[in-house]
Amino acid sequence: MTEVNLTQDFVNLKEGDFVSRIATFRLDYSFTPFVALANYVQYDTDSRNLGWQSRLRWILRPGNEIWVVFNHSWEKSVLDRFETAETDFRVKLSYTFRI
Repeated sequence: MTEVNLTQDFVNLKEGDFVSRIATFRLDYSFTPFVALANYVQYDTDSRNLGWQSRLRWILRPGNEIWVVFNHSWEKSVLDRFETAETDFRVKLSYTFRI
């Protein structure tokens, strides 16, 4: 599955008005019914941040899964370049005990 989306919100507050734009791109791919990769990229004009999340899901058996998740974000600097803000890598094991 592939998805591209642009959201624009006009916000009126007593402190001031502004326009918020969020651009997203999503790309999901299933290698098999048990192994899938999902990617999500998002940029918003208000915070000037770019973020990417990639998730690998492996179903060992129904109820038993391994998730590998990678998150990375960039911030736009005063020099108008993207610089790394944060990187995160996690592994999650979900196991169902059946009695």
